[in-house]
Amino acid sequence: MPEEYGSKLEEIEREIQEYRKNIDENEQRINNLEDREHRLEDYKIFLYPAEIKKYIQNLIVLQSKDDDDFHRYYPAFPNAVEDYFNDLKFDSERIKYNTNIAPNDFEYLSRIISNQGWSGFYYLENIPRNIDLNKPIILYYGIIQMGAFFSNLHFNFTDQNNAVKGIKNLKSHGLDSSELKNISFRINVNDILSKKIKFEKTGLAARFSLAYDSTLLKHFTNQDSLSLLDILKNYFWEKEPCIVKSQFEKDYGTNEPDVPMQSKLFNIYLLSYYLSILSRYKIQAWLKLLEDKQTNIRYFIEYFLKFAKDEFLTTIFDQLYEDRLKIPQIASMSSPMVL
Repeated sequence: MPEEYGSKLEEIEREIQEYRKNIDENEQRINNLEDREHRLEDYKIFLYPAEIKKYIQNLIVLQSKDDDDFHRYYPAFPNAVEDYFNDLKFDSERIKYNTNIAPNDFEYLSRIISNQGWSGFYYLENIPRNIDLNKPIILYYGIIQMGAFFSNLHFNFTDQNNAVKGIKNLKSHGLDSSELKNISFRINVNDILSKKIKFEKTGLAARFSLAYDSTLLKHFTNQDSLSLLDILKNYFWEKEPCIVKSQFEKDYGTNEPDVPMQSKLFNIYLLSYYLSILSRYKIQAWLKLLEDKQTNIRYFIEYFLKFAKDEFLTTIFDQLYEDRLKIPQIASMSSPMVL
């Protein structure tokens, strides 16, 4: 066979292999998208009033068991709850759902919580359709709505519970961003990274922490402060080994954050809040982060905005899926459960 024909055949074979590779990659992309769509459909079951009603009814049975002190604030730890509310001088028993809720009130409560969940879900699902300037705002709105949905699933912070109205600033963000007000348009990236937000004793953030990870309540009681760099360190600290994590550690070190926050979901909560304040009120500083060419900060911020919503939804719904199975099993050990 002439050499030129052999060379041509090799070129054709390479092209065929490349085509096959592209087909395989496209098939994988399609499979990943289909898997994601299936997961989203699975998640939506938790947002319907009927499912919410059953979940809360089973939770009431578990939290009211006389022979089980450990689960009386499930999923929160009793000591963490009592310490937190003792500091507020508030009876922690009053945040729980009443065992004698009337059927009509239950239907109403379930619809309220359902609306909060759907609102948060669609905020988060619409993030890719927004420009970078608005993405942190939409992300944070979605997260606080999902946070309210999750906390109200486990504790009665709804308007139907008159008792909790005595807690000051219950509906505030629960995070103080006053230090960010001093950011000027001349500020550099390193100074932006050093600006801190502060935990407030009450508010939406504390309510979410109570239901998701009550060990975080100490940060609200202590009113700890974290810089943007602290929050980014905590976010990447909690991630599994990957290229972006390695690059972040190469750029900003592997030392433990000043205020360790070992909760992936809450790190997303904090980071979305911080970035939403910048993108809404300090646009110049926000654009500096997105346009900075001296560091890789833009890369890390864009990575967060791309994956945060899926990380948040996956984590929170996986927890609900586990609890939906676990709560009735624990509650049924000595009490009747709702099927």
